[in-house]
Amino acid sequence: MIELEAAVLAIKERLAPQTKVERLPLADCEGRITAETVRAPRAVPAFPRAAMDGYGVAASSTVGTTAAQPVVLPVVGCLFAGDDPSALQIPPGTAVRVMTGAALPVGVDSVVPQEWTDYGQAQVKLFREIPRGKHYIGIGEDLQAQEAVLAASQYITSESLGVLASIGAATVAVKKKLRVAIIATGSELKAVGTPLAATEIYNSSAYVLASYIRRSGGEVVWQSICGDDPKQFTQQLQQVAPQADLILTTGGVSVGQKDFLPQTFAALGAESLFHFVAFKPGTPVMAAVWEGIPILCLSGNPLATLVDFHLFYWSLLAHFYQAPIFELKKEQQLLLAGEGKRSKLRRFISGYSANGQVTLVPKKPPVARFQQIHHSNCLVEQPPARQLTAGSMVTVYRWFQGR
Repeated sequence: MIELEAAVLAIKERLAPQTKVERLPLADCEGRITAETVRAPRAVPAFPRAAMDGYGVAASSTVGTTAAQPVVLPVVGCLFAGDDPSALQIPPGTAVRVMTGAALPVGVDSVVPQEWTDYGQAQVKLFREIPRGKHYIGIGEDLQAQEAVLAASQYITSESLGVLASIGAATVAVKKKLRVAIIATGSELKAVGTPLAATEIYNSSAYVLASYIRRSGGEVVWQSICGDDPKQFTQQLQQVAPQADLILTTGGVSVGQKDFLPQTFAALGAESLFHFVAFKPGTPVMAAVWEGIPILCLSGNPLATLVDFHLFYWSLLAHFYQAPIFELKKEQQLLLAGEGKRSKLRRFISGYSANGQVTLVPKKPPVARFQQIHHSNCLVEQPPARQLTAGSMVTVYRWFQGR
């Protein structure tokens, strides 16, 4: 039995970082990982523009202006967003009516908000002095030409798409997806949508795993159920290995008579990396390498499956993409409610974290196993031989939520 950190390192070392790249249309890039630094080809904005509706002026034309002593300026034109201002001349002592986003002509260095005026058309009365550069967006105020917009190995969010669109990036070079295969073992498992016999259950854990994989930029290339049959498992493994960068299995890794995976991997000549890790739930987790593909074998119990998955997968994903954003976020938080009894092994308990505080999710009914998973957004670490009580400071591990 090895420690968690050593086990994570052992399998991480056998998963090569992604070097394959594809170029995608911008609309298809959300949730992907940049393959290179993206730079602005030109300044944004590329022209000075008005930050609000008002009157473009030279600030020097408003010096000394007050409500009691307003200044009156002739209005030489009106500009809307998209209008070409090059034909207008704005010498000191004149003004141009402008709307938010309008390009500003030469001679304008400030925009007087319309609320500070009498809304004049042929001429406008100003009631306040305006400093130079006020309500004026200069060239490159958002981005300078060749400024880095997104770094390499950065997760592309919805907001990232807006930034990329602002520089005219019609396509983006992204790293190809992590290809993951999921094989759920257990003769009692049935596919959702098929009738159940009295002692059968639906293959529920695989849906949770697949969802996490997809929403964090991975691709599920295989998802199947395998009975407790070494021959059937070997056939599936041979079929899926050429398609996958990483294979996940659930069940079949403990010490029961039908826990056949350790013996099957040995018969296949797979390289064993570890089996049994010093934490719970999910202690029997194991890893092997076969045909150059790392295989992470998770416990079969739904809660243990998810604990194993979170403790290993996010580090593997961060390593594969060279993107630290995927690593578990480790924080010290105040335990607001819940209790964890002493355990000989290091233990990870489902919790719900908010506002720097965490509550343990009850283990026993009325909260069943999948409700326990559903109501959690983190794992709380309980060190060996230590009891957790409300008011304690605890270590919390939060997983990637798509930001």
